[in-house]
Amino acid sequence: MWMKLDHTFIEQDRAAGAKENLGCDWPTIYYTESGPSSLPAYFEKYGGPTIPQKNTGRPIALDIFAGGGGMSIGLERAGWNVKYKVDMNAACCETLEMNFEGKSVFKEDVAKFLRKLKLGKLNIDTQNIALIHGSPPCQGFSMANTSGGKNDWQNKQCTLDFLEVIEFIQPPFVSMENVPGIVSKRKINQANSDNKSYLQTVVGKLLSMGYNWLLLLASKDGYELPEAPRQTHGVPGTDSPRIVTVHDVLHDLEEIAPNSAGDVKLNGKTVCAHFSDGAEIANISDNDIRLRSDFPLMAPDEPAKTVRKKNKYLTPLECKRLMSFPDNHVICGRNQSEIRDQIGNAVPCRFAEAIGKTIMESYCMGKYGLPSNDA
Repeated sequence: MWMKLDHTFIEQDRAAGAKENLGCDWPTIYYTESGPSSLPAYFEKYGGPTIPQKNTGRPIALDIFAGGGGMSIGLERAGWNVKYKVDMNAACCETLEMNFEGKSVFKEDVAKFLRKLKLGKLNIDTQNIALIHGSPPCQGFSMANTSGGKNDWQNKQCTLDFLEVIEFIQPPFVSMENVPGIVSKRKINQANSDNKSYLQTVVGKLLSMGYNWLLLLASKDGYELPEAPRQTHGVPGTDSPRIVTVHDVLHDLEEIAPNSAGDVKLNGKTVCAHFSDGAEIANISDNDIRLRSDFPLMAPDEPAKTVRKKNKYLTPLECKRLMSFPDNHVICGRNQSEIRDQIGNAVPCRFAEAIGKTIMESYCMGKYGLPSNDA
């Protein structure tokens, strides 16, 4: 389900109903179903320039809850300079520092990061940040979390802290990634509210800050709202590449058995994280078991299903492959559990690249001058 809110006019009698449906309040907003040309159409009707001031160069992004770096990899591939990364987990920060040389990594929880930012204690050029991405902890929203956890409430507060960072920096674009359970009415552990109320809070806050939003992409007033990423693979009747399958991703590992060190030679290069420890299939001589049609998680000629961090039918290297991490991306950790957590919690790199490209298209279009109040 996608909704598009742009800077066009809505009558006051319809505004009350819209507020009630979303369950949140905001200053006077504008709604349209006219698609991506809504801003020019608005200006033509109500006045104001229709030619944007185009942007060029490699814009700066801030990745919050950066984890193992999946989103950062995708954004970098899409042309962004993900100059700043924030995560409170020590293993994640080690991974980020190992793989993103020259980028700033802040080992902070988001609330503390924001306090330091406001006090000017961090070396961050907030004026030139064009995109903030956040992947707040999903465990509290996930439908796979059937019993609730002791940190659910704190994890969900991270989402609100993320909004406070947006409000302070006011970047042109915002993206946020989470699980589908965020739209459910499942009750939050240790709270009277439910998941859906959090999404309503996120939307209401973005609107009040002057952001138009497309679940869950947002653009500041004056910038074209990014389109939802288009399907680029396996579209019948087109020349688009076929869908990438499990076999495509894992076939060259079929004859390479996992080992206790995790290091294997692949195309003349050493590749890590192909551990035998922890992989339930490690002692089975037929390595093709990973690609058999009766494999409990996936079939070889289909796309992979969700790669969960607790999955032990696959080695960490295989999980990395299915999440589209490059082989040379090193996931740091004291043990396999820390490594698997980073992979399972990551945004798949190719998906992140698609998100980065659609936001980049809007960024390059530049900013429209907004009409004056008396227009």
